[in-house]
Order: sequence, then structure tokens, then C-alpha cells
Amino acid sequence: MIINMPRQYIRPILITLIEVKFAMLREIQARPQFRGMDLSWGLSLAVALHDAADVDDLPPLNRELRSFILSESSFGKREARAILDKLLSDDSHLRKCCQTAWGLARTIDLLLPEALEAMPSSWDEGGVEFAVSRMVERLYESEFRRNVFVRVYNLDSEMLSCSFPGFDFDVVRLEHTDIALLVGETTSHSALHDVNTGTCFFKFVITEPSDDQEAFQTAWTKAYELLSVLRYLKYGVIDIDYGAIYYAPEWVTHLRRYGIAIWGQPRRDKQTEFYKLSKEALPEIANYLSAYSKLEHILKDPQPSSLRMANALAAHYYEGHYRKAENERDQKLIELVTAMEALFSPGKDGELRFRIAQRAALLLGKEACHREQLARFLRRLYDGRSQILHLGISAFNPPEALKQNRKDLTILTDSDLIQLGDLVRQAILRTLTLVWRQKNERDEMNSTLDKAALNESVRNEIFQLSDFEQALKELSAV
Repeated sequence: MIINMPRQYIRPILITLIEVKFAMLREIQARPQFRGMDLSWGLSLAVALHDAADVDDLPPLNRELRSFILSESSFGKREARAILDKLLSDDSHLRKCCQTAWGLARTIDLLLPEALEAMPSSWDEGGVEFAVSRMVERLYESEFRRNVFVRVYNLDSEMLSCSFPGFDFDVVRLEHTDIALLVGETTSHSALHDVNTGTCFFKFVITEPSDDQEAFQTAWTKAYELLSVLRYLKYGVIDIDYGAIYYAPEWVTHLRRYGIAIWGQPRRDKQTEFYKLSKEALPEIANYLSAYSKLEHILKDPQPSSLRMANALAAHYYEGHYRKAENERDQKLIELVTAMEALFSPGKDGELRFRIAQRAALLLGKEACHREQLARFLRRLYDGRSQILHLGISAFNPPEALKQNRKDLTILTDSDLIQLGDLVRQAILRTLTLVWRQKNERDEMNSTLDKAALNESVRNEIFQLSDFEQALKELSAV
């Protein structure tokens, strides 16, 4: 479908440029010294030689060719370079798509063979009108769009082609062939992207700014913000690993890209389970996104309080553990326990293992029996971390000989790791809620938690103050 109807004057201009191209090629080929040169991109080659920054650095034959093109060929005599500039100046669509005179010349070189092949008659017998009409149709087949796709590793979602409030992009799923096209591979299936790691992408449509690098960085930043929200919505492995740009009209992609062109690197490690999003989760996502925007001044505070600094450090380790492969369990455990330490470890003296477990249990557990279970669980996970760091023995897969000979080993399971990850997630949300309620000092929070061990009213107060779900309701009313 033609979205922007081209102006009538473009057809004669295109005919002129095509005639210049063919005339110039005939004139070049008539010179013995230029025979054998690759002239398949004749018009854009002429522009490139015209615009050469340092003519003296060109090879001698190219310098001679440049002089001939500019002074003796139809390209120079009919002022083709000025015609290209004028067309770009007058037509905003072509200016957005092609950017430069070289880009416009390259586009004509690119689309012309297809148009000529489809002609029902020769150029002189009326085929020219058909060919140029075909080129104009292709040039204006859609408005210019820069479609930025950011791959969401390990996501499986039924919420496809849906937008998120406050975030100007959609969740889409791409087929095998689409992924190969996106990254610039010539095969029907991508060799870079393993489809078993997920085929969902965040899709952005960005027309400004004109710089692709800046546009991609804008999309990546937005994608990472949503990724951060999803990582706290529920516990599950999810990541963004690479992205690419695919343009509209489609020919712009062939104009601006050469071969494989991606930012980042596809993750190829597989997870046992996908991070799943259902349509029923959309209202909750909307609430989390709204809260994120209202807490942004805290999250990006350049001079954070001590509690916010600890909260941010814990988030760094929590989000970092998602980038580990599934079989890197020991490394993931180290990062998650370190996140707990950032929040709950004593400032100076004190038995780390006991204090961290007790404080975390008091903040996270509603009932006494649940707090006791949490404290025991966290002490065991801390022992597993210490076993890895101080003894060099895996907490998940220790050698069989050690299992037989040492009864004091801590052996953990995947479910233990998942449970710990979810507890860290909750702890980060609760401490962030305390910061929002202007409880800014980390030592003060931990001192309150120590008092809460013996005072139920103190424990109940800090448990209510740190309730993130209640904070969501209050933030939604703001």
C-alpha cells in the first residue's frame, strides 16, 4: 500500500537519473583502461567518487575514473549529483530513508534491476513508464520506520502484539525465517539464535533521531527498564541479550545493512522452564510499571541514602544472577547470598550467618512458624555459600567421595535456589518500600529488626511498613 503518494515530478527525475546511469556506464566501458572494473553500482559509485574526502588517497585508476566521470561523462555534464541533492531536499520521505545523495543513488541502483526485469516491453517501446512506476511504488510502499527488535531471552508470552502502559513498544513473537532476516543471515533458519531459548522480542518503532546507534540505545534502555520490572513481578529467569533493526520500507534494510548486523550477543544456554506471562497478569504489570515511574526519583537518586544504596547493591547481585547459565548454580548462590548480605549483614561485629538469617526472616515472614522456617532455610543456604567460597566444594554437586566421607556437607537443590531467589526479590521490594516511606538508614532498619525479635509490636510495624503490595495500592492513588 502506498502511504505517501509520490509527487508527479519524481517520475521524470528518476528517468533522468536512470538515463544518466546507463549513459555513464556506456561511456566508461568505451574506455579501454576502465574495462574489467566492477560497475554494478554505477550511480552510487559515481557519487562516492565525487564525494571522496581525500582524492589523493584513491588508487590511481580510481582517480582517473573520478576525473572522467565528473568532467567527461553524462554524470558530470548533466549534473546528476545536484539532481540527487535537490530530490533529497524536496522529498522528506526519501531524505529519511536514504539520508544522503549516495544513499539515494544506491537505492536507485538497488531497485532498478527488479523494475527492469518486470518490464513487459523494451525501454524504448514504453517499458520505461512501467519500470519507473514500479520503482516509485517500491520507494513509497510504506512510511519510513525504524523497527528496533530487542530479544527477550527465555520469555514465553501469550500477550503478543500488546503494548505496556507508559512504554511505547509491543511484545511480538518471530518465526524462524523472520529471525534470520532480522539478524542478516541468508539461511532460512538462524545459526546465531537458538529458538529453544525463546522467540519473543520487544518491538519499538523509532523514526527519530536519525542515528541508528542512538535509536537502538534508546530502545535498549526502555527494554531494560521493563525487564527490571518483570524480574520483580515474579521470580523467573528472563534477560535481554541482543537486538537488531529492520526498516520499513523493506528496501531501506538492504540499503543500510551489510550482512549480519546485531547489537549484543544471543544467549544460547537453555533453561528448564520459560518465564511465562499470561494476559491475566497485564493489570499487575500495569501497576508495577506505574509504581516504577513514581519511584523513579528514588531509583535514580544520585545521592542515595544508606538503605537505598544497600537496596541497589542487592538488586545488582540479584539481577546479575539471572545472567548466569542454569548449570552455574554455585555462582548464582554466591550472588544471591551476597544480595542478602548487602541488606542485612551487621555493620561491624556479629555472627553474620545468624544475624542475616534472623533479620531477613523477620522482614519477610508473617507468622512465627514461617519466620522460623525461613531462618533455618537461610542459614543452610549461607552454609552452602561458605562451603563454596572457603572449602571449594560445590553446594549442589559435590564429589561422590566427599558425600560418603563427610557428613557435614551442605547439599542444596534447584528448588532451594529458586526459593532463595524469590526471597531476595521480596527483600529488595520491601526495603525499597521502606525507602519510599522515608526510612533511609540501613543500620536503623537492621536495629529495628533486631528489636523486632523480642517485640511483636515492633515486628508487626516494620512488616506493615515494608508491605510492597500495600505500597502499590497507595502509589496507584497518587
